[in-house]
Amino acid sequence: MAIFSLSLKAWILVILWFILAHVAHKWDLGPIYILGTGFCTIFLNLGRRQPGDVSAYSIFNEDFRELPRTLNADAIDRDMRTGKTNYTRLRSKNNLQKAHNSNGGR
Repeated sequence: MAIFSLSLKAWILVILWFILAHVAHKWDLGPIYILGTGFCTIFLNLGRRQPGDVSAYSIFNEDFRELPRTLNADAIDRDMRTGKTNYTRLRSKNNLQKAHNSNGGR
């Protein structure tokens, strides 16, 4: 059960959070307390990357290296030029005409 898997430190933090939430509510600071809790949770859980880890955002990686199998404009352009996939089917004149006719010409 999840209740028993929390450490004593986690229980103390949860109880402290509820006590402070009650105080914030009495002072009409409830929304600010909730937002502050959210920001604190985000910033306290930001970690450091270990050597060799890559970010999902290529701008933060060494040599702007992307994750494997990332779909971007270069990959689409390369696939279209080599004929690997048929992206042009999505924009073909027939499909646009069919969509136009199915909407009653609107």
